[in-house]
Parts: sequence; C-alpha cells; structure tokens
Amino acid sequence: GIETSVGTLINSLPSSPSCPLSFREACNKLIHCLSINFHYADENPRRGLALEPRVHVYGVKGKDKWKATIEVEKFIHVGSLLA
Repeated sequence: GIETSVGTLINSLPSSPSCPLSFREACNKLIHCLSINFHYADENPRRGLALEPRVHVYGVKGKDKWKATIEVEKFIHVGSLLA
C-alpha cells in the first residue's frame, strides 16, 4: 500500500506522545494552524542550505495545544498520488 504518513502529530502539548500524521490531517492542520515554523538545518543558519524540508505548525483545539510536523517531500509525494 501507499505510505500515507506525512509527519507526526502531538495532540496535547507538552505531554502526549506523537502519532503518525495522515495527508488529510496535515491539510486540516495547515488550514487551522495559528503559527508555522520552518525547520533550520543549523541553529545559526546561513545562506544556502539553511532550511530542511520540514515545517512545524501549531494550533489549539478546545483547550489543548497541538503541534504537527510535516515532512514536505512526503506531503508532496502522497498528494501527487491522490490527485
């Protein structure tokens, strides 16, 4: 079958364990996120290959804060298979 996990999700920060993030859920988290952080390859980024193909999105559902980490290349690959 198709590998459908495109990252990880933590449903309740900071204590709940991470679980696989589906393509559909990643789309939902992108729509509802309150902030997004890019993943840098180094703490002191310089020009060139400073960014890794990973984003961290954050939001709130009810009273729980969540964090989704999306592997951009997996997200694009799975999305292309579903198109």
